[in-house]
Amino acid sequence: MRYRLLALDLDGTLMTTEKKVTDYTKKVLLRAQEAGVRIALTSGRPVPGVRPIADLLKLPQFGGYVAACNGGRIYDCATGENLYEEFLPQNLIPKLCAFGVENDVTMVVYHEDQLITQQSESRYARFDASVNHMKIKECKELSAAIQFPIYKFLMAADPPVIQKLISKAQKEFSQCSVYRSDPYYMEFMPLGGNKAKALQALLNHLGWDREKLMACGDGFNDVSMIEYAGLGVAMKNAQKPVLEVANDVTLSNDEDGVAKAVEKYCLS
Repeated sequence: MRYRLLALDLDGTLMTTEKKVTDYTKKVLLRAQEAGVRIALTSGRPVPGVRPIADLLKLPQFGGYVAACNGGRIYDCATGENLYEEFLPQNLIPKLCAFGVENDVTMVVYHEDQLITQQSESRYARFDASVNHMKIKECKELSAAIQFPIYKFLMAADPPVIQKLISKAQKEFSQCSVYRSDPYYMEFMPLGGNKAKALQALLNHLGWDREKLMACGDGFNDVSMIEYAGLGVAMKNAQKPVLEVANDVTLSNDEDGVAKAVEKYCLS
């Protein structure tokens, strides 16, 4: 089998605009796993936001994985163990919070089953909590509240605001990785932390090289894994940087693009 590990982004890739996995795509992915392909759901979401999709696709039964928080954590669906974790330096938290307050953006961190934010009424915080099946906890003094390790720090605002802030943030926080995921999200990760780095750790754990990896994605935060994979597949609806580094382009997320790519490269 040429590709043994299949890395799938969720939003805009595996899932439709309505945040669903179609029956057709589900059947194809079950067939792929029955044929021996292992799946890693590779998302900016935390584990609670990915677990329902992992269960739907029977990843616990087939030995699949979740690479959560843009690669900050690799979770083994079969055992419930963390195979890999990387945290932001704790001394950066006060500086990140000050930057968020100064620029009036919504700030979000995850802790267990809670989404913690300083703006509980923000539409971005509410949307993120809904998508990830998490309760919102408001902490006006966010810096003081974060007394636990975090995989990533999220800032959200309207796309023009994020577009304006991204270069400023990258210069100010050179000791961590800063990039956009969706147009309205800016994510702060441990330096060098991204989906590709996490997938490399997973491949090392499995004893496979990157030529055994096929990755599908659409967003800015998918560029690293699309470029790293033995086969990088962009969705038709992908952001331009993803399309530029992909080996192939499949149909959109609303046209079962993932299923079509898996049939082409894993089941033919």
